[in-house]
Amino acid sequence: MANWTLILPHIKQWEGGLSSNPNDGCADKPSSIINRTGRDYSGYPYHTNKGVCFKTWVSVAPKLGFPATSEAWYNMTTEQWQKIIKVMFWDKMFLDELPSQNIAEILLEVRWGSGQGGQGKIFIKELQRLIGIPAKDQD
Repeated sequence: MANWTLILPHIKQWEGGLSSNPNDGCADKPSSIINRTGRDYSGYPYHTNKGVCFKTWVSVAPKLGFPATSEAWYNMTTEQWQKIIKVMFWDKMFLDELPSQNIAEILLEVRWGSGQGGQGKIFIKELQRLIGIPAKDQD
């Protein structure tokens, strides 16, 4: 069966930092914390931390027992980040039940990359249908 912890190093490698890029899809609902680094996009509010959009944090934090605040999101721990991945993404697709680690990782990557409310749900259900895996409700 697939193991969610095996994909964590890969996700962390590509989703490790803060972003305040105003052209990013997550910029429509930023945190109240302003990028004051003097580097790229200084002066803009942060909207993504460790690959978690602030709008996703606000949506999932109460369900996971986290404060839905900018400060809590900005100070997100590794444990909180992992809980979001496991509970709100991996578990929502029942990926523990898959016999293929590779397919589970592909499905997680698509879902993670498209966001909590993204179009990835449609793609994932179609992919599940094509490879003969029962498409389960992801909501």
